[in-house]
Amino acid sequence: MAPASPLIYALGSGAIAHLIFKRTEPRSLLAIFSLLFALPLTASLYTSSPSLPSPFLVFKCTLTHVATLISLTVAYRLSPFHPLAAYPGPPLAKVTRFWTFNRALKQDQYRVFHALFAQYGPIVRIGPNHLIIRDKSAVPLVLGSRHFFKGARYTATLPPNSTGSIISLTDPTQHSHRRRIWERAFTSSSLRDYEPVLAHRTDLLIAALTQQADDEKAEKKTIDLARWLGFLSFDIMGDLAFGGIFHLTQSGVDENGFTTLVGKGVHFQEILGSIPWIRPIYLQIAKVLGAQKAYYEMGRRALEARKARGAQLRDVFFHILGEDEDGKKGKEELAYPSLISEATLAVVAGSDTTGTALSNAFFYLLTHPAVFASLRAELDGATPPGTDAPPPSVLADLPLLNAVINETLRLQPAIPAGVQRVRPDDADGIVIGDAGELGAYVPPGTTVQIPTWSLHRDPRYFSPDPEEFIPDRWIADGALAKREDYKLDRDAFMPFSYGPTNCVGRNLARLEMRIAIAALVLKLDFALTHDDGWTPDEWERDLKDGFILKKGRLPCVVRPRVR
Repeated sequence: MAPASPLIYALGSGAIAHLIFKRTEPRSLLAIFSLLFALPLTASLYTSSPSLPSPFLVFKCTLTHVATLISLTVAYRLSPFHPLAAYPGPPLAKVTRFWTFNRALKQDQYRVFHALFAQYGPIVRIGPNHLIIRDKSAVPLVLGSRHFFKGARYTATLPPNSTGSIISLTDPTQHSHRRRIWERAFTSSSLRDYEPVLAHRTDLLIAALTQQADDEKAEKKTIDLARWLGFLSFDIMGDLAFGGIFHLTQSGVDENGFTTLVGKGVHFQEILGSIPWIRPIYLQIAKVLGAQKAYYEMGRRALEARKARGAQLRDVFFHILGEDEDGKKGKEELAYPSLISEATLAVVAGSDTTGTALSNAFFYLLTHPAVFASLRAELDGATPPGTDAPPPSVLADLPLLNAVINETLRLQPAIPAGVQRVRPDDADGIVIGDAGELGAYVPPGTTVQIPTWSLHRDPRYFSPDPEEFIPDRWIADGALAKREDYKLDRDAFMPFSYGPTNCVGRNLARLEMRIAIAALVLKLDFALTHDDGWTPDEWERDLKDGFILKKGRLPCVVRPRVR
């Protein structure tokens, strides 16, 4: 019996490839290549035997095979038979992860997600097996339990031979062990040791800004305040993690491009993480092009500088390196590739995010002069005689200062699109929320994401005017709390994520923000300018989502405070 037409075999091989992709979602480059090209090549060879097939026949078989695979995949993902068929969302997003890939490229994920919630409701399908949820009932289950785990997004750019940083660890036991090491660096006693470093670096920033003002007394000199606040946060983390390596505040320039490098490195990881199966392709490209080499090289140089310098105080890497008081290696030192990843993470998580948060805080203060004046009055009243600022222990209890910080973090959280968690393939489906409320059934193999930016602006949890900067909403005896429409649901507030994988340095970030905001407000006067046509509307519009929030410029004139 003669073999069937090669195109018939190609149709069949395309259907088989679809079933394999649907059931196993292969990740290796060899498996993906085989399913895309080896099957149609085999079909063309079989049907042409004993002679070799012509190149045109191979092309036709491959085209038919791939077209069949794509057609069946699209049909299935849009069909009522798909496990997530009940959830609305953009049709293209249901079909392919390249929709999310495009959003990551454009760095507008959090804004697009917010618009999707307005269009479709609190649960939206943004991928073949990916849901975003805006509901506080999802937070404890998705982020605070072991019903969901970190998925392939966190290992997409894992360096070869490295377990990665703490953020890359997907195994809960390994993560818990690594977190215990990190937590030693952020105990209450450790934070007290860091306070003089924070105050000193802030004073250096004030001196640098004052010098900038004195250089051109005859005219108003515009500076980019966001850039300088970024320098401050980099220098602080350079001191607290590596014994002082950046010194951007004193120089006023970033000659090595550290600040730009961090943003590009994290954004690159977010792009690749949006399509986890691209990892094997990425690894091949990385070998040829040295992708992200400079990003990890920054971490390596910081680590080597710290190890050579030794501990100037019981800093972050005193604990990560497992040093004793003499600077000798401890028993728990991590493998070198993992130490480089942790050093890179320390720069990113401890500097860029806090610098952006400080910049957002000053944007809101300078566009709300009444709040600025009230905050300055609060700080003046709390400053002991003979000193120039309240001590950190006093700052921690100032209502308006902490309200300003909370409101800033509510409106502009560090990771605006939120983190991803996956229901394991070998688990049962699970329902998120009560049946009478959210009642979302999540089948195994589904990625779930809770966009923080949208959750923080949900009128069910924050009212009135959830889109507006109103620090008074955080003050229990304030005027806003007396309104009938007042809502402040702290269960929906998670600027540092939630659960066992939340930000380990959150208390340091708050301490840094309190000290920096207090000193700058007490000692300097600020005025926004319209440099090069800049308007305040541009600030929020220029905030980009590269996994972490990335800031634009904040032009203003700074002068020593006139008392």
